[in-house]
Amino acid sequence: MIFGLSGAHRSGKSTLAKDVAEAYGIEFMDLQTRLEAQEKLLETHISMLQIPSAPTIIDRTPLDMAGYMLAELGMHSDPDIGARVATYAQKCINATLNYYSAVVVVRPLPFYEVDPTKPPENIGFQNHHQYLVEGLLPQIRGIVSTATIVTDDRQERAYQTGQFLAEVQDVEMDVVAGATIN
Repeated sequence: MIFGLSGAHRSGKSTLAKDVAEAYGIEFMDLQTRLEAQEKLLETHISMLQIPSAPTIIDRTPLDMAGYMLAELGMHSDPDIGARVATYAQKCINATLNYYSAVVVVRPLPFYEVDPTKPPENIGFQNHHQYLVEGLLPQIRGIVSTATIVTDDRQERAYQTGQFLAEVQDVEMDVVAGATIN
């Protein structure tokens, strides 16, 4: 069973995924291979989805990949790029439908911690990406379980995510006792 967090860059997905994985004893998979072309990233992502043998949480989903690509569409003037992006976005939706049991969309945080190893603050891009990802959700609802986390409290984010994943997962996760987020 694979659970994914989706949302704009710097919305706290990686931190939340790590917190939930540690608190609830599930695997954490980190996809940071964004240097290659988007199509290659999706292929790599799908290959990685076939590896976990236990419940696993991932800090990116194909919906994020589609959102990032769609967010950049306006930066390109090549008339053929639109069809390629539409095809890519559909492949991302199909990958989500084929591999994910649940997707948790994490809304952007109201604050932005400066980190020299990460992209600079760009609230407009974050919100644009968020709207694109949330706009893709109707295409997976009813097949993939979805939830949106709107709180900015780290402990509450992990608790709500854990509660939702416990509802989705057939095997019980202990989300009340023993789950501590640092």
